[in-house]
Amino acid sequence: MMTVKTLNQIIDSVQVVANTAWREFENSSPASQYRAISEALSEIKTELNKGELYVLIGGEVKAGKSTLVNSIVGQNVCSVAQEVCTNVCTIIRYGETPKFIVHYKADDKGNTPDSLPITEDEVSMYSTESLNPKNEKNVAYIEVQVNSSMLANGMVLIDTPGLGAIDPQHAFETFSMAKKADVILFLGSTGKQLTSVEIASLNSLIEVSQCERVAHVLTCCDQGDKNAIASANEAELKRLVPSMKIPVIPVSSLLFQKYLNNKKPAYLDKSGFKALYAYLYTAGKEKEQILCSVRSVEVLLQCNILLNALTSLEQASQDTTKFQERQEKLRNAISRLENLRTNRSTWESLFAKEIRKLNNNLREFSFDQEKKSFEKLEGKLKEDVYLKDATALTNAVQAILSVSLTELEDFIKEGLEKAFTNVRDESGFSEISQEIYCDEIEKVQLPTLEIKGEGISTKLERIGRKSLYGFGIGSLVTYAGTSAFASSIGVTALMTKIGTLAGSIVPGLGNVIGGLGGALLGGLIGFFSGLFESKNHKRKRILKECTPKIREYYQKAALKADNCLTDSSTTLKLEFLNLINAQIKAWEAQISNLQDAIKAVHNHVEKLRRMKTTVTTAIIDLAKE
Repeated sequence: MMTVKTLNQIIDSVQVVANTAWREFENSSPASQYRAISEALSEIKTELNKGELYVLIGGEVKAGKSTLVNSIVGQNVCSVAQEVCTNVCTIIRYGETPKFIVHYKADDKGNTPDSLPITEDEVSMYSTESLNPKNEKNVAYIEVQVNSSMLANGMVLIDTPGLGAIDPQHAFETFSMAKKADVILFLGSTGKQLTSVEIASLNSLIEVSQCERVAHVLTCCDQGDKNAIASANEAELKRLVPSMKIPVIPVSSLLFQKYLNNKKPAYLDKSGFKALYAYLYTAGKEKEQILCSVRSVEVLLQCNILLNALTSLEQASQDTTKFQERQEKLRNAISRLENLRTNRSTWESLFAKEIRKLNNNLREFSFDQEKKSFEKLEGKLKEDVYLKDATALTNAVQAILSVSLTELEDFIKEGLEKAFTNVRDESGFSEISQEIYCDEIEKVQLPTLEIKGEGISTKLERIGRKSLYGFGIGSLVTYAGTSAFASSIGVTALMTKIGTLAGSIVPGLGNVIGGLGGALLGGLIGFFSGLFESKNHKRKRILKECTPKIREYYQKAALKADNCLTDSSTTLKLEFLNLINAQIKAWEAQISNLQDAIKAVHNHVEKLRRMKTTVTTAIIDLAKE
């Protein structure tokens, strides 16, 4: 199994080859295919080595979330005062020196204010209900960087507002951050058993985050009958969350704090934190395994592009005819691209067709999403907890719409990438570029991403989602043909812009979901008191109350999505023109440098062969995985 260390070594060795080729054969030209490969490898390595494991600490109000965070970190980074009610999430990650940063939400137009460095004393001004009521400062989250050995290996903690708070906006803030989570630690206390409402909140968190790593952390295990409570909670979790195996991990922050103070092993053993860290370590290794698999395919692709370029240069240096053919191919390709650049109407009409098709697909998708949301709600209403508790039902509706919002964003991103790829193919750009770079790349069979290991195979796409957008979500193999060349000259920048465009729908609709929670909770209160009626009648009344608010959300979603596609059409056309111009510039530079490159090859024949051997070895090692 490939490890991060091994993959880093492979990247380094191939990057040395790319940089040597850039220096020796292209005179360090700015418009260099080898430089582009080297930069692509640098980006891959940066993403690989981030390696952060996001651990969300969830639970009801006053469940001890902040206390657990402080214990894990070994410092008091979150307020635990009884009167403090936090209303935004806090992300705690490693930093050499302490830092506190406010990150703001984007406005309805997708514009995000700059982050604001603050002092520790100012944190409560932005994160508590008393000093920032209803989050009027529009804070997305507070980031805390702290020098803690517990976080040094990449673990990032997310401290969340309580899911059972009176203000349903607090639950939505938690759901918004849950999309980042790799692991959920759901807290309970030995003071009482988990209620069905708490487990309903956990189900909502799982639905939004798609986490497969979920543990129930039972706090205060130095008090009360921890074994009885743990057994009772385990039984309830099996009954109410039957699709997941959720371990119960009893811990005592008090005993762990004593261990931190005097380092006596007995306190560590009794604290339960050994078991907690073992659980998190296993989750971290799973994520490392998945990221290595994703990045290995990216590196393999760049290796094939590099080997193809070196082989082409070697052939041209050995055969005058090959050299002339190479120059002629480049000139012909430039001529065809210049023609494509001049006749913009051809590919602009293709973009118009693709956007119309995507718009139609989006309408159908939105209709299906709305229908699916009502079906999910009807499914929830078959469970007693949602008929008895307005807060649980409000949280469930917010969770359903949060999932829908993520799926809408993903649908638009995937659709825009596909539209760009289709235009690139239908316009002839891909065919032209293949003649220069991708004669062999297209024949390369990239390995299927199959991760062997209990409970993580279906998690690949979620963890790799960000990195996979440049390939088209979940379809790395499609990247091997025409997209392979495109990646090497900066189409990743386009994918970032596509993500920004699609992401612009989230702020406004997120605010709609948050606001809907308050309106819905207020409207539902009367349904949960006083009147005796059949469950079936109550379901119908509740559904009737929820329907107009959910439909209002989807109406606004349709409008935001339509605006996104309108903006995207202009961006895609501009990026395609940039792609043509960049390619022409790169090929002109190659023609200019080709004669010198061939002379350099003659002087460094053995070096070129060693470079090819290095890349070939890397390809073999990567293909084994």
